[in-house]
Amino acid sequence: MRVSIFGLVHSRFRTSPEYLQWKNLLHHYYDPFPTVEHYETVFANRPNG
Repeated sequence: MRVSIFGLVHSRFRTSPEYLQWKNLLHHYYDPFPTVEHYETVFANRPNG
């Protein structure tokens, strides 16, 4: 199983004490959480080569 560095950093960020504190302080401002819609490709996973 391959894990991208982004996925690893993102998962560590979401469980960090700093994120959890931010979430507890501000999460009620994001209820309901906004929907993000992309109308262009923002990231393309391309093989090396």
